[in-house]
Amino acid sequence: MLNLLTPPNSYREEDRSWWLNDIQTLQSTSPNHPRLNGTQTADFAIIGGGFTGMWTALALLDRNPTLRIAIVDAFRCGEGASSRNGGKAHGYWSSLGRLSAQLGASAALDTARLGDKAQDQLRSFCTTGGRDCWWQEAGNLLISTAASQDHKITEAVAAATSMGVPDSVVSLSPEEMVQHIKAPLFRGALLYREGATVHPARVAHYLRAEIFTRGCAIFEDTPVTSISQTENGVVLRTADGQLTADKVILTTNVALSGLSSLRSHLTNFSSYAAMSRPAPEALRGHGWLGKVGAADLRMFLHYFRKAGDRVLMGAGSGPIGFGQAVQAARLRQDAPSLRRPAEALQRLLPEFSERDVEQSWGWPIDVTADRLPYAARLKGQNIFFGGGFSGHGVNPTLIIGQCLASLVNGQDDEWTRSAFCQRKVPGLPPEPFRFIGGSAVRWGIMSCENEEDAGRSPNMAARFCAALPRLTGMSIGLR
Repeated sequence: MLNLLTPPNSYREEDRSWWLNDIQTLQSTSPNHPRLNGTQTADFAIIGGGFTGMWTALALLDRNPTLRIAIVDAFRCGEGASSRNGGKAHGYWSSLGRLSAQLGASAALDTARLGDKAQDQLRSFCTTGGRDCWWQEAGNLLISTAASQDHKITEAVAAATSMGVPDSVVSLSPEEMVQHIKAPLFRGALLYREGATVHPARVAHYLRAEIFTRGCAIFEDTPVTSISQTENGVVLRTADGQLTADKVILTTNVALSGLSSLRSHLTNFSSYAAMSRPAPEALRGHGWLGKVGAADLRMFLHYFRKAGDRVLMGAGSGPIGFGQAVQAARLRQDAPSLRRPAEALQRLLPEFSERDVEQSWGWPIDVTADRLPYAARLKGQNIFFGGGFSGHGVNPTLIIGQCLASLVNGQDDEWTRSAFCQRKVPGLPPEPFRFIGGSAVRWGIMSCENEEDAGRSPNMAARFCAALPRLTGMSIGLR
């Protein structure tokens, strides 16, 4: 029997993102679906109605429209991490060098090409059927904002050239950079052709509507308390009922770390974002008139994109979760982490000020030791799972949805043969060493990057802590 963790309460007002507040009128046309009551059956049951769960349901229905599929969510589908991210959609071309070192060149290229395929499907969904998902596609900039980041531009171009895909990235000089965005700290950049931005809460809203129209049963406000494999199928139990399915798929984001068989491969971090007020004059001051999305080249990066005349600034440097504590307030309401995106907005785009920030929020994210998501089957059970998006979820959740649909159907295809399903996922240290070590590494990297941003040399303690992952042979937390 599996006992599941209850995710953080998605309805806390202080935790809501700007995206969720922006679609309240749209949501009012589609009230919550009923709770799971009594005894229900399905061919496939999906626990967790975020992007991953809903893309999985859609992929299954695309393969066989007659399937009986049920999604069970503890709150409202799409209102967790799916509606709290930055809304930047791209695959893995910008990770080519890292993936080549981890997987080999051939598997790295296959991974990036599956990201392209997912991007095509995402674009199609967001731009057809009358769906207003704010899809904007103009590439993705990775910008050097300190001398210590300059080498990453050279290395990325060299990796793409050596792997036979030089056209996948363009190196921009400081003079070329200003054609896209100009700011005092911007030294040069990498421009990846694959890159778009969306309104993530709108994508989730339309996904929820689409799978329901296609016949997927949706049960909301229904935490699953346990899962049991029986002779008659897999049984999900809730406070008021149960659902028996041939196979069960777990897409519960950070709650996956509560399963003993996955605990050594997943850890929980948090990511924070801030949305500005409308500021067309500030955007004109930075020459940011196009639709390109951007990020700096820090390890704990700042990512930013336009949303109309607003700018969203995110910081992937929130606190680390301890063990199974996915409900910890520090993962959602950590005061320094809430300030960090607002400070980055003013530092990186000085035409903006902290007064221009309208709303900030944070949310837990699930992270694998190699920063690549994966999908698999729990040993000896008709229970499958997908997760580990590491803060990079809009495009990869669709990839994992396709992987899961193929896995539960027993298909041998490009999805199940990919590294998302076939690689051996590295392990992480047990608690409390994971939390203590991870916190030390986080402090060291942030200290080093802050000092380097200021043109100073980091102290020895910060350099040592930042180097711990490399010294211990890990593939997470590498600068």
